[in-house]
Order: sequence, then structure tokens, then C-alpha cells
Amino acid sequence: MKSITSFILASSSPRRKEILESIGLEFTIIPSDFDESTLNISEPEEFCRIAATEKAKAVAKTVHEGFFPKWILASDTIVYSEKRHKIYGKPQSKENALEILRELCGEEHQVMTSVCLLNRLNPLEHEVIVVKTGVLFNDYPDEILKNYINTGEPMDKAGSYGIQGKGLFLVKEIHGSFTNVIGLPLNETLQLLSR
Repeated sequence: MKSITSFILASSSPRRKEILESIGLEFTIIPSDFDESTLNISEPEEFCRIAATEKAKAVAKTVHEGFFPKWILASDTIVYSEKRHKIYGKPQSKENALEILRELCGEEHQVMTSVCLLNRLNPLEHEVIVVKTGVLFNDYPDEILKNYINTGEPMDKAGSYGIQGKGLFLVKEIHGSFTNVIGLPLNETLQLLSR
């Protein structure tokens, strides 16, 4: 693999930060202020692609010309139920988190993460990938789901759960990248950065 130069991570996600730091990459964090809830797109892969690209572009506009580095890495993760044709983002309330978990329990869903690498000096020079992982949940009663929600963990996570934390108990099977479900597909991101 080629050496990877320093880049800007357009995210305040502690999980993405930890994943990238775990392999010794150097980067500067400048969170994006793009609000993906403003997107009116029902096709999940397109939603992901556009959200990650817009996050990168929003950061590119905030950085002054002489700033180094020139590359921006942005990402967006959603949970998608093919059976229900529904995209799940972060829950709006505890009640919403319970509703989401009820719908996901006993079923398989897709976790999709888009990763955009953008040259802030030439925004037309960018590449976006989307990685999909299948996750099958066990079925649980409301009492257990409410106890999990009361830990606070689900409230800032797409699909209302964190596989890297207490939410691991929900998962019966996983098909694909584990780090994708956490919020950043590490292998695919490294391939993108090395190109």
C-alpha cells in the first residue's frame, strides 16, 4: 500500500476517529455542518453518496486556501430495511428509538456507509464508495429494548444501536464489514485513501 498523506476528517464521530487512529493515520478533524435530514432522497445508496459528498463540500468551503492538507474524507452511515423500504437515521427521541428497534428486531437490515474523498482545491476531483453490510437482529421484548435505550447509547446512532457497545446483544448474524456497522468501513477506506 502506498503511504497515506495527512487528510481532513469531516466528522465529529468518535467512532470514526478511533477507527482511523487505531492504525496510526494522521488527520485533522473539521466537523461538517451539512444537515443530511434536508435531503429528500428515498433511494438509500444515492442518499448515502450525496450526503457524504455534501459533507465534504461543506468543509471545503470553510477551509482557507493555504491550509494543509488538501484532501477531505467525509462519511455517512444509514440503516436500511429492504422489507419496509425505509431509511433509518438517528432517533429523534426515546420513543422513536423504541419504534426503530421494534421494526428491526427479528429481521435483517442493511448498514450502508458512504465514504467520499474530495480534493478541496478541486472539488470536481472526488470519489465516493458505498459499503453494505447485512445485519440480522434477534427478536426482543419491549422491556429489554427500553432498558437498552435507557443506557443512552442508541440516541446518536443510525438505526438506534451501537454494535461496538452494549447494542451487540441485538445482533444474531453479520454479513460483511464489521467496521462498516460501527461507522467506517476500514478496509475500503484505506483502499480509497491509498489511491
